[in-house]
Amino acid sequence: MIPAAEVRHALSKRTRLAVVERRGQADYFAAVTQTLQDCGGVTSVAANPVTGSLLIEHAQPWADIATYAEAQGLFRIQAARAEAHTPAAQAALGLAAMDSAVKRVTEGDLNARSVILLSLIALAAVQAARGQILGPASTLLWAALSLVRSEGK
Repeated sequence: MIPAAEVRHALSKRTRLAVVERRGQADYFAAVTQTLQDCGGVTSVAANPVTGSLLIEHAQPWADIATYAEAQGLFRIQAARAEAHTPAAQAALGLAAMDSAVKRVTEGDLNARSVILLSLIALAAVQAARGQILGPASTLLWAALSLVRSEGK
C-alpha cells in the first residue's frame, strides 16, 4: 500500500511533506530521495526519517512531481486535514473560545476584546508605576489604543 503524505508547506519551487506512517524508516526515505532525484524537474530532496518529513525543491509544477511519486509507489498526497495548523489559525480559534466564555460568564456585558483592552491598560499602569514609561508602558498603551481604534472596522 502506498503511504499517505501530507503537504505541510508549499511555495512555488519548494514543498515540505510529512509521511507520518513511515516515520523512523531510514531505508524508505533513502529510497524516496533517490527515486525523486531521478524525476525530471526535481532539483533537490532532503529527507528526515526521524520526523518523517521530506523537503523537495523543484522546477516543475508540484502536481507533476506528486503524480510521478504516486506512479512510482513512493507516496500519495492526502487531502489536508480540516483542523488549523498555523499558529495564527489556532490563536483565532482560542480567542473565539475565550470570547464565547467571557460573554457567557458576564451574560453578554463583556467580550474578549474588552477584557484584553482592560488588561492592556492595567499592565500599562503597572509598568508606568514601575517607572517603565518609554518602554513597556507606552507599548501596552499603544496596543490598547490600536484595539480601540480598530473596533469599528
